[in-house]
Amino acid sequence: TNWEILPFAWSGIPEFLQGLDFYVYYHSDSWSEAFGRTILEALAVGLVTILPTHFQPIFGDAAVYAAPRDVERVIDKFINDVEAYAQQSALAKDFVSRHHSADLFQQRLERLFGIARPRD
Repeated sequence: TNWEILPFAWSGIPEFLQGLDFYVYYHSDSWSEAFGRTILEALAVGLVTILPTHFQPIFGDAAVYAAPRDVERVIDKFINDVEAYAQQSALAKDFVSRHHSADLFQQRLERLFGIARPRD
């Protein structure tokens, strides 16, 4: 196998993700992942992200959905179609920009707590 296990650390995440071509995320059926912050981080850097179908209501067209047995086929499709890869990468970045930007986060906090922070 060609695996490298890295220690958990907060710093270096964007650099690590930018070194990948794809982000594939599957977890045990006995575990519940309600949102998927790591998925959002991968989408933010424009990675083609492959997920199980139960994430589709959360991430929409920003990700690609497949059964684990189909992941290799999905990756091959994008490797052989550079334009499709670029389009999916753009969808990922656009999704994060439209739904999870820092400005939107601030607006949500302001609505939630009724606090307006002075803008620069």
